Amino acid sequence: LVGQTLSYGSSSNLLVGQTLLAIGNPFGLDRTITSGLVSALGRTVTGVAGNPINNCIQTDASINPGNSGGPLLNLKGEVIGVNTMIISTSGSSAGIGFAVPGDNVKHKSNEIVDLDKERRIQKGQKRKGRGWLGIDVAIGSLEEALRKRLAVHEAAGAFVTSISKSSPLMQTRDATASNEFDSTGINNGSIVIGDRIVNVGGAIISNGLDLQTDLKGRVEGEQLTLTVEDALGERRVLYITLGKVPL
Repeated sequence: LVGQTLSYGSSSNLLVGQTLLAIGNPFGLDRTITSGLVSALGRTVTGVAGNPINNCIQTDASINPGNSGGPLLNLKGEVIGVNTMIISTSGSSAGIGFAVPGDNVKHKSNEIVDLDKERRIQKGQKRKGRGWLGIDVAIGSLEEALRKRLAVHEAAGAFVTSISKSSPLMQTRDATASNEFDSTGINNGSIVIGDRIVNVGGAIISNGLDLQTDLKGRVEGEQLTLTVEDALGERRVLYITLGKVPL
């Protein structure tokens, strides 16, 4: 029998108190389902490797060893998260579980597929590959929180959360790009709003997904104009040449 695949729901639309379902294999008991609520949103927890995992969904659905990697569903049966870890003094569920938002998982999964396609293009063909800007942008619930923080309308642009050292933005001879391009981040526990990309080559950018979609259609070596807006609403235009996707 061929089972149906689960579809993604929007984790950015979750509300505290909403009912969720967790599926996994706790203690080796496969196909176990438990229910609970969204206890909190936007939590940051520390992974087993000591790395921070940001923007997690906190739930009181019973999650135990063996649940990690299983889906967290809404009542429509849509994946809105992936169960990740618990906080417990006993090693069993204490009603404090965490899941990575489904929006993030979907985005990263698509990134992996796109990178594999790019690797095949660069390895087996002579045509130009996809252009690379070398930045990360906020999506999903993080993007929604940033919009609320800025009190801007939905067409806020793409919030830049990190910039690669080898990004074309850092290689450009335009000093305003290399020296003054600020990314959104956390400083001393407070969110610091950085620059947003609001236009690419004349195309309006409403959000992070808009920018990702636009860049997928660009090729390495392509010259672009970027309109960037800072936290004070001041705009400037940057001229960049897209780089080659690093493999």
